[in-house]
Order: sequence, then C-alpha cells, then structure tokens
Amino acid sequence: MKKIVVLVFVFAALTICSAVATDWTFMVYLDGDNNLEGAGIDDINEMEMVGSNDDIKIVVLFDRIPGYDSSNGDWTDTRRGLIIRDSNPYLISSPLDSVGEKNMGAPATLSEFVNWAIATYPANHYALVLWNHGGGWRDSAAALAKKIAYWEDAARTSSAPAQRSQALLRLEKLREEQKKTPVLKEVCVDNTSGDVLYTREVRQALEGVPTKLDIVGFDACLMQMMEVAYEVRNEADYMVGSEHTEPSDGWPYHLILADLRSNPGMTPAQFASVIVSRYGESYGGAGTQSAVDLSKMSGLASSLSSFASAMISADTEWQNYFHSRINSVYYSDISFRDLGTFLAQMISRAQSPAVLAAAEQSQSDFLSAVVANHSGSREGASGLSIYLTNLSSYPSGNYNSSQILFAADTQWDEMLLAAGAKSIPDDDHEPNDDFEHASQLQVGSSTVGLCCVNDDWFKVSLSLGAKVCIAMYHEFDAGDLELELRDASNTLLATSATGYDLESIYYEVPANGIYYIRVYGYMGAKNYFYDLHIYDSNVSQKFQLYKPSYKFEDYSAAARLIMGDDDFTAVSINFDFSFYGTKHSTIMICANGYLTFGNSGNIYANQAIPIPIEPGTLIAPFWDDLVPPDTGGGVFYETRGEAGHRKLIVTWADCSHWVFANHTAGITFQAVLSESDNSIRFNYQDVNFSDSRYNFGESATVGLQDETGTLGYVYSYNRASLADQTSLLFMPIGDGGKTPAGTAWVVYE
Repeated sequence: MKKIVVLVFVFAALTICSAVATDWTFMVYLDGDNNLEGAGIDDINEMEMVGSNDDIKIVVLFDRIPGYDSSNGDWTDTRRGLIIRDSNPYLISSPLDSVGEKNMGAPATLSEFVNWAIATYPANHYALVLWNHGGGWRDSAAALAKKIAYWEDAARTSSAPAQRSQALLRLEKLREEQKKTPVLKEVCVDNTSGDVLYTREVRQALEGVPTKLDIVGFDACLMQMMEVAYEVRNEADYMVGSEHTEPSDGWPYHLILADLRSNPGMTPAQFASVIVSRYGESYGGAGTQSAVDLSKMSGLASSLSSFASAMISADTEWQNYFHSRINSVYYSDISFRDLGTFLAQMISRAQSPAVLAAAEQSQSDFLSAVVANHSGSREGASGLSIYLTNLSSYPSGNYNSSQILFAADTQWDEMLLAAGAKSIPDDDHEPNDDFEHASQLQVGSSTVGLCCVNDDWFKVSLSLGAKVCIAMYHEFDAGDLELELRDASNTLLATSATGYDLESIYYEVPANGIYYIRVYGYMGAKNYFYDLHIYDSNVSQKFQLYKPSYKFEDYSAAARLIMGDDDFTAVSINFDFSFYGTKHSTIMICANGYLTFGNSGNIYANQAIPIPIEPGTLIAPFWDDLVPPDTGGGVFYETRGEAGHRKLIVTWADCSHWVFANHTAGITFQAVLSESDNSIRFNYQDVNFSDSRYNFGESATVGLQDETGTLGYVYSYNRASLADQTSLLFMPIGDGGKTPAGTAWVVYE
C-alpha cells in the first residue's frame, strides 16, 4: 500500500526566552516505527531545509524501528524536539531528545505530544500532522475474509477435480496473504507495539487537548473522507488530506514550510490552501489534496442525512443512484467515491422533487465546505470522498454507529442498507451477450461501471506490433469474473483466470484485425460492477531500450533491509530522480522485485503493463512473487557517487520464488537509477530458480510504467526472456537518451 501517513500540523511560534507566543507551531506526529522509517528521515530533512525561527516552530515526535534505515545514528527509540535549519539534505541535525520507546498507536501518546508541544512552544496558531500509513475508515481484512470463505466453500462443494484443485490453490495463497493484510481504518501503525490509531481514537486523543487546533493534516492515503472530517470536526478548524493514495514522498515540507516562514501571518485557511497547492505542484499536477472547513461538517452531514432519507422515502431513484455512483471516481477501495461528483450526477438525473432538492442542498453545503482543492485530471477529485456502496451490495458490518460517528448521526448507513436490497440495471453495452453482438471499444480507453449478469463480449481493432494490456478490475467477493482474448474466428488467444480483483492479459499483436474480449463469471458467478481497460505500451513511448555489456554492481557495503515475504519499505534516494517527467527523492523498495514511487509495495501477483491500477509508477527488473532469505542474501540498497553522478543501487540477492510448500532456489539481480541522465539499468547475475515454471522471467513482469498506468515500456511479461549475466538499460528519450559516444551499446529490438 502507499505510504499512508497522517500528519497533524500544529503551528506555534514562541520565543522561548521571552515566553511570547509566535505565529505558528507546526507539529508532526511522525510514526516511523514501520517500513516507512526511511521516508520519515527524508521528510525531517525537508523540514530542516527551512527550520524554526522566532515566527514559526517546527516540532516532531519521531519513532524509529530497527532494520529499515541505518542512517542518522540508527537509533530505534522515540525522540522529540524542535527542528532547526541546516544545509545537509541527508543528515538530521536537530537535537531530538529521547522519550523512551513510545507506542504511536496509543491515543495517550498523541495527546501527550500535542499538549507538550503547545505548552513548550505556545503560538497564535497550531497545525498538527499525523504521519504514517492510513486508509480511510474501513478494514480490508473483511473483504479478504469473504474471499477465503468463498474458496473454502468452493473447495468443499466442487465436484470436478480440476475445479477443486484450483480452489485449493487459490485458498492457500489467500491464507498466506491474510497473514500480512493490514487494517486500513486507522493511521499510525506501530510495529514494535503492534498497535494502530483508529479514526475514533484520533478524535479521542484530540479531545484530550484543551486547545483547539487550527489545522489537522493527514500526510497519508485516503484520509480526506466525509467520515473522517465529521469525526474530528470539533477538534480543529480545518482538515487537509488526500482522497486518493499518496506517493511515498508525501507532502513537500520544504516548500510548504518555506511559504509559512516567508509569510508567518497567514491565516489558517490561507496556510491550508498553501499545503494543497504546493502538494499539487510537487507532483506535476497529479494526485489529490484538499482542505475543508470543519465548522461546515455538521451542516453538510445534516443535508446528506436528509438526502439519504429522501432516497429511502421516494424509493424510485435507485437506478439514478447506480448511474451516479458508477460515474463518480473511486480511490483504492471501490466504495470510496468522490462526494462532489456523486452529488452533481444525482442533480442531473433525479426525478423526485424531494431527492433533487436534498441533493442540491447537499451540493451547496459541500461547495461551501471545500476551502481548496487540487486534483489531477485523471483523479477527478472534488475535495471529499464518502463511503458509497453499490446496489445489491450491503455495506461493511463495521460501518455502524459504534465505529463511525457519521453513521451514528445520519441516515447514510440506512440508505446504503436500502440500496443493498435493490437490483442493478444492466449496462449500456447490452445486448453483448455473445460473439456476434460484441460491443465496440477503443485502444487507450477505460470503460467503467460495466455489469456482468451473463457473458459480456467486446471487440477492438488492433494493429500489427501493438503490445496491448487488457485489464479487468472488479470486486472478487461480489462475484468472480474471468477474462479472455479471442481472434476474429473466435479462437482463444489468451486468458486470465485468477482468484483476485484484477485479471489482465498481455498480447503482442501478430496482425492487423478485429479482436474480441470476453468477460464471464467463474462457475456462473455474476458481478454488477467491473471496469475494463485497454492500453498499448507502444503509444507515446518515453524510453529507449539498450542492451549494454553486462556489469553487476558491488553491494558489499550496501545496507541490508529486513524483508520477508511481500514486505516493502520507503527509502531516501539521496538525489532527485526524474521518472516520466516527475522528480522524486524517495522510493519504495519491494521484496517482490520492483520499485515504485507510489504506495503499493506488497503486490505479489505480477500484472501486464501498462495498467491504470495500483501500483502506479513501476520500475520492475523482476516483478514476481519473491521471498528474500533470512540469511545469506536479502534486499540491499546503497546510494554512492559524487553529486551530479550518484547512483541508487538496489540488489535482490538469492531471493527464491514463493511456492506452497518449499521455496525454489534463489536468484540475484539489480536495479540501478542514475542521477546524471535519469537512466535505469537492470543487471541479472542469476535468474534461474531451478524450476521451469519460473526460470528467466517465465512468471515475471519486466519493464516500466508511469503514475497514470496508461504509459509503459514492456520488456517481457510471463515469458522466459532473460538470461544470466546480462543487463538492460532504459534511457529516457529527450533527457540523456542518446547513446553516449565511444560505447558499444546496441539498441535492442
């Protein structure tokens, strides 16, 4: 998952010796007691680029953990203190004092830190940032439990041996995944203590702070939800966060705090807006970030409750609800829908006067609550998301009055329950139930809100040489769907039939023609919502591939990461690396043979690319289900070289392939990112598992992908295309992409 970080900023400025309050105290509750430790160090260094002065005080509580990042003294307790200015972007110079080992998942720890910061650094204004993993309000384990229950039943009841065998294999893998699945309805995961802060615990902690905050911020994924804003509405004036997942780089603290330092007289609304705009600028216009006025949340909740009551009373608007929902973008969880878009869609469709009036009032209250909003064109965010389940799909059992104040105080949960009892209309591509009635689609398209009651057929025109990725995303627990590609004679060319939410096919087109896509339910399953994506990696190519002489970088002095199966951690690159036009200073290293500037580092099931679904940005020397050894190898990283010519070298050494009983022999390979030309090199020392199912990339993805998942470079997908003691080099076109003079590199086709 993406770095889920909740940052609560308390800005207070105090000249200590004179006991006069300063303008702002900016507090960061920085929970690095997990695999984001390296990203936390990077962010403190960004804060130190600005530092505290008489006008602003920057204060942190930073908890670390053994094994992820050995820099800056490798201390592993919890420390707090004032951030001072320095010129070294890699060394923490601020005098942080140890307060022992704190449980960052305990509400008392958060209350204690905020009260200490306010008492020590009194200010006119306070901002608090909760920094760590985050995921809205809900628990992802519930969905996984549904999958396990489904396959347990299939294993018991399937009469055909092949079907029962497939069910048992899927069940084994899901049980392995269950061991590592995190709870998402919280922030601040503390690995040492095995604890987290639930949304309600954040509220309870802030209720223990006598001073009302000006800004509460979440430098984390998925936290800018109506449910979260309503929960903390009485504890701060403004809330800042992201509807979508955030990259591991998180907020650009050096830019945000530089603006505050240059203009400490900013009002809370102005400063909240600065955070939003600087975030958008730092990612080249991509991503989501918004600021909302928490004083408006009670009014907005009341109008949304009236809308829910009108929907239930009218009982005639459920098809409009369905179409409005599917035309509202979702974030990570298919039920986390953009609230502003949903209301606009309902206003355009509603026929009931009561429902229309309630939707219009809700929209008016929503617009008045959003102080600032940034959204990339792909994200389509308007400022807040909300939990919005589909027809024929009941809400999570955790969405109730004991867990969520918004559910307790409104009729929203009652509306979701009513929607669950309604049937779903078929999609606009019907009738397309057979080969002869296939519906036309285009390459480079994403078709959302499709409904599979029976077989769905589509056709698409493909050109010779196209490298096409066809991806179908659905909620597995709502009905398992599978994917096929066929030619004009209805001959099967490729298939994807797994037990997961995502099915994908990669196909290198051998001839011009019309090709056919079939989506169908496994063992007759139905699913009332899926998305279908079709993209060609040859379109708008941004990299040139070379096959240089083999060179394997020495990693004897590199830091070894503590990584088991499906683990990941964010580390500082120690230089700015440009990838598809966006600069990054932090990267996620994943045990499963890939790097990402996004959030999802634990994806073991490799996919075809490009694909507009997690993990987003992708640098994949060998994306497969790998297991680093406990000893004798592992995952290593090191940045070395002089400024302007530094290299980040990541090595996967002696990593085996995951199998159900005993793992395979290990393989060793590298990814090397170069500062001087933004090139990416893959070095393969040994890619033979001694198992023909996996050798040389037979079950791996090798290539690159941009943040949107619509552009990519595919070297190979599930094909034994690699060899021992070889290298691949990806040069960005137009940015150092020419073959350097005096080399013997050959363009690889």
